[in-house]
Amino acid sequence: MNLKIWKLVLLLSAAFSLWGCDLTIESITVPPAAVQGQTIMVTLRGYGCNDANYSSPNGLILQIPIGAQVVGTDGLTPDNDITSGYTAEPGYQLWGGTESYYYPEAGCMDVTRNIKLKINDAVTPGSYSIKAAVGGFVQGVWTPQRPESTDFTEISGSYQSNTMVISDTGIGVMSPNGLELWYSGRTQTIEWVYRGDVGSAVNIELYKGSIFFGTVADNIAVGSNGNGLFDWAIPADLAEGNDYQVKITSTSNNSYSDLSDTFFSIHTPEISLIDPNGSSLTPVVKVYNGIVEPVWWGYDGLDGTTINIDLYKEGIFHSSVAANVPVAAGGYGPGYGPNGTYEWLPSAEVGTDYQIKITSNLNSIYSDVGGFITIDNCPFLKVCGYICPSCYSSACLGSSFNSLQEDYTLAPNGKTLYVQATDFAGGITFDQNKTTTLLGGYSCDYYKLVGHTIIEGPVTIVRGSVRLDLITIR
Repeated sequence: MNLKIWKLVLLLSAAFSLWGCDLTIESITVPPAAVQGQTIMVTLRGYGCNDANYSSPNGLILQIPIGAQVVGTDGLTPDNDITSGYTAEPGYQLWGGTESYYYPEAGCMDVTRNIKLKINDAVTPGSYSIKAAVGGFVQGVWTPQRPESTDFTEISGSYQSNTMVISDTGIGVMSPNGLELWYSGRTQTIEWVYRGDVGSAVNIELYKGSIFFGTVADNIAVGSNGNGLFDWAIPADLAEGNDYQVKITSTSNNSYSDLSDTFFSIHTPEISLIDPNGSSLTPVVKVYNGIVEPVWWGYDGLDGTTINIDLYKEGIFHSSVAANVPVAAGGYGPGYGPNGTYEWLPSAEVGTDYQIKITSNLNSIYSDVGGFITIDNCPFLKVCGYICPSCYSSACLGSSFNSLQEDYTLAPNGKTLYVQATDFAGGITFDQNKTTTLLGGYSCDYYKLVGHTIIEGPVTIVRGSVRLDLITIR
């Protein structure tokens, strides 16, 4: 007997207005067979009608076998208060869930909801029918829409599923059993459960569009203690599709076999450079030597991997920006989708024909090259009297000067002068009765320390106290 994950896929009618609406279940779909220990999904299809820009509460009451357990939904909040007053048939129990659905426009809408149901070993083997009632809240009180009866012995017709047979012997696909999203080039775990004597090994096959597509693995050990698994390295060149299924069959008795209840998806991982990235809309993208420039990318299906970031010039590799950067490093928050960032400090000859390339270390076929960018020298040369360490860029907030001598002369006693990591010609004379610190090595925008400051000329101390940090005198 098949061992199926119970897929309670609830395609519910949309919403129930405070003033009432037409809420209808069109069908309930369950797998024809399942095995103890399996998780399944049941599918409800329906529609609801309401006014535009209106959110209305609605819900579902589901009759399930005694011993079964709802372990997940795709939007419904468990609310067994709404089952009060309803009567289940012998051998069944009731589960209730509610939600608030928003209508962007007036009219009727189709809605789908998925409920995962665990068929525990406590469920008695036999034939079961799954039934449901839908409704909403009128002035805060749960009101059934269809059917009006609260006695599930009277609920029939389109509200009743086809018969499901639950067995204590068989094999059932647990994952992927439908609606999952997997990625080519990654390793995913195929899982199944079994009960009774189904043999010592299984074959695993891949189906696409309900047609045999290829063999995943042959003669795999059935598992232990009623559970089996196989780590499948999905080929990187496997075609994308939203219509895949896996089939698991006993090698000793092919009557013990199960196919994923519904389709799952396999997509190709992607990575895309967002910035810096020249394009027809932004033909001039300029970055500066000595100023931190964030490299920003988006990705899909590459969680837990690393990337390399490289600089190209005239389409030829120029230098490495960074290696083995976690793909999820940095980033700008969940509102942007999966993304990452790296703080790049450019240091290259001036030019207009540079590009950034990002490449996944999972597989080099997952990469992206940006449009042309310009690298220029620091647009200003200065000594800063006050910096903002927590600012992101242009962190010099105090007075700035182009010469060390001028800044020293005007600085008050006890002042620290922040100096870019560049060459200053002409030397400097400390001739005032005060304490001064020169802290060199800063990036062009004073965002971080990046090296040493070089003074090309004599340094003369006539009076006062001077401290030099990250300063090289030539």
